[in-house]
Amino acid sequence: MNEQTQVNNGIPELPEGHQRRGLNSWLADWASMLAVVLLSGSSLNCAFIWLSYGYAWDAAAFVFSLVLALAVYFTAFDANRQPSISRRITISLAGIAIWAAFLPIILRIAGYQNL
Repeated sequence: MNEQTQVNNGIPELPEGHQRRGLNSWLADWASMLAVVLLSGSSLNCAFIWLSYGYAWDAAAFVFSLVLALAVYFTAFDANRQPSISRRITISLAGIAIWAAFLPIILRIAGYQNL
């Protein structure tokens, strides 16, 4: 501990400007991170398949997953302002739902026939 940290009954107090984050904030952080990891993993998987075989639907799925992953990341983890906990969870779940709903449609439009 440094000079700025004060101890009250054995529990260190946070410096001025910081606040303790509860369970809901922890849940929102994990939901946001898991959504970003799922969408980033999907884009990476589609990128490798597209680079291996060169199918147009893999390129379309790569771009869609990457754009959606970046959108979720930059809205849920905004450095200028912290969205509310419910908004972060909504952003995360909406990103995954949009991906699950529209990825088959995008694949079909790009030429994939086996859906």
